[in-house]
Amino acid sequence: MKLYALILALAWSTLAGAAVGLDSSSVAKDCTALEGTLKQVSATQMSCQTKGYVVDFFLNTSNQVVHITWHGHTSPPLNTLLGSYTGEFKAAAAAHKPQLAVRTSINETPNVIVKRRGNARFHVGEIILKH
Repeated sequence: MKLYALILALAWSTLAGAAVGLDSSSVAKDCTALEGTLKQVSATQMSCQTKGYVVDFFLNTSNQVVHITWHGHTSPPLNTLLGSYTGEFKAAAAAHKPQLAVRTSINETPNVIVKRRGNARFHVGEIILKH
C-alpha cells in the first residue's frame, strides 16, 4: 500500500506543470498537459485554447507567470495550473465551510489567490501569485 501511495505521489508531481510562479517555458508544458494550442498574444501574455476553455497566462518583466485566467464551458484542472501550490490551495479550500447556492469561490493562501465562479454553462476564474 505504501508503494502504491509513493507511485501516486510521483505521478502527481509529474503531471503538475506548475506554470504559476515559474518562467514562461512552463506555459508550453501546461498547455500540452491541457491538450491545447498555445498562442503568443503579446510580450506579456500567452493563451492556451482547448476544447472546453481558454487559459491566459500573464508574465511579469522577469518572464515569470504571475496571473492566470480562464473562461469556457468547463474549468481547467487546477492542479496543472497551481503546480507546487496545489497542496496549499487544497488546505485553504477545505478550511472553507461549503455554502449551497453560492457560485463564487475565493480561496486565499499565503502565496496565491484562486477565484472561481460559474454555472452549468460557463466557468471563469483566475489565479494570482501574491509576490
